[in-house]
Amino acid sequence: MNTLYILQNQHGHFLQKIIADKTVKKRHIWGDGQELNKTFRTSHKDEAINMMFESGSQDVDLRITIRAYPANTKGLPVIPTEDMPTPLPSPVTETAEDNSPGAFEKEANDEAAVVEQATSQS
Repeated sequence: MNTLYILQNQHGHFLQKIIADKTVKKRHIWGDGQELNKTFRTSHKDEAINMMFESGSQDVDLRITIRAYPANTKGLPVIPTEDMPTPLPSPVTETAEDNSPGAFEKEANDEAAVVEQATSQS
């Protein structure tokens, strides 16, 4: 089996690729390693060292280590469970407005009732 080198920060998170577009400035984030296909990995230690210095130069408080793991048959690192960080919380999405059938009519009727009530009080 081949050895893969991946980067891990002081919080136990792994460097992940988020975009392949070179026009975008930020192309990597720190993730919990749950999606191994997105984890930055290389079979060359010198590439891992270069990426470690690139990532470390953007954030001086970051402490990065290079970890070596064997590759599985799909070319993904086999990371022991004791090396995996706790999963990050899912991103919270805002709830959409009520778009159910009749919601627009209900809102219009509510507004009409407020206007009617205001005019009857005058």
